[in-house]
Amino acid sequence: MKSKLYKTFFYLLLSSFPLPGQSQTLATPNPPETDNLGKKIQATIDRQNQTDPKLIIGSKSPLDQNDEIESLKRRAERGDARAQTDLGEKYYYGWGVEKNYKKSVEWHLKSASQGDPLGEFHLGAMYEMGSGIAKDLSKAFEFYQKSADQNYSKGNLSIGLAYYKGLCVPIDLNKALSYFLKADKEGANGAKLYLSEMYFQGKGVDKDVQKGLGYLQSLARENVTYAQRFLAIRYELGDGVEKNPDLAMEWYEKYLDKASANEQCDIALKYEQGNGLNKDYAKAAKWFQKSAEKDNPRAQIHLSYLYEHGLGVEKDRGLAKKWKEKSEGHHVKCPDDPKYWIDPPKPSEF
Repeated sequence: MKSKLYKTFFYLLLSSFPLPGQSQTLATPNPPETDNLGKKIQATIDRQNQTDPKLIIGSKSPLDQNDEIESLKRRAERGDARAQTDLGEKYYYGWGVEKNYKKSVEWHLKSASQGDPLGEFHLGAMYEMGSGIAKDLSKAFEFYQKSADQNYSKGNLSIGLAYYKGLCVPIDLNKALSYFLKADKEGANGAKLYLSEMYFQGKGVDKDVQKGLGYLQSLARENVTYAQRFLAIRYELGDGVEKNPDLAMEWYEKYLDKASANEQCDIALKYEQGNGLNKDYAKAAKWFQKSAEKDNPRAQIHLSYLYEHGLGVEKDRGLAKKWKEKSEGHHVKCPDDPKYWIDPPKPSEF
């Protein structure tokens, strides 16, 4: 059974990854204080956990109905390392068994002691987060490294990120590049994002915008949302590429269905006002509608305005009234008030 428990260091680093157009400052070359690093990691984990607890480490479909827990336990008790890892995963999520972090750690410790790279990686995640075991970032790095030493793709990615950002180790862009290339070769999509940025910025490599663009486009073509978003922003701002509103629009459209209500509203504003994207009231109405249906008050009042004036939609005073009334409970200003027409949000505010 192929696991997807891999998003620990990745979510931490992705949350702080600079969007195109933002400053590209790296952390200090000296290893950060463990306590400060721990707070940073925990804050990021807490934010992610508020969105979806399963994203603390990764996301996965519920228990495979063909997987018999008792059979898995017997194999794990006989010393099957991968069965031990899988059983530990079940206990982590509570799939087919009562959720129990401590038992999850126990089984992962057993599998890691036998050198199972997936077990080592999971254990590194638990040490990083303090899930069922005392948080220990040095231990987390140690087990991520053991996983990477066996060329496990997500282990390579995590260690690459550690060297890229200076987490538990001094920044070393040569090592980061090496691990990212290994991770990419083994299929860890996240590596392409950092390889792209290294080539765009000339960090640890000779600057090569086309190569950076190639990595980002490859990832975007695989329908990876954050890559599509980054690519859209680059084309919108002309950051590292020639400014191209049409291409920016094309890439925004590919992922906006999966975006938050706030981001859908932000992009609709760009269409409505022609800021960064070509003015298109129909597309503005489309994304205001989707955002408004998620109870976004900004989208509701703008959608009301479009229906009131027949911009991008057929004029409909009934629908205009409906969406205005929905927004009123949120005390949103009417778009007729000039003070409401603010500049579009910066990429860092997405």
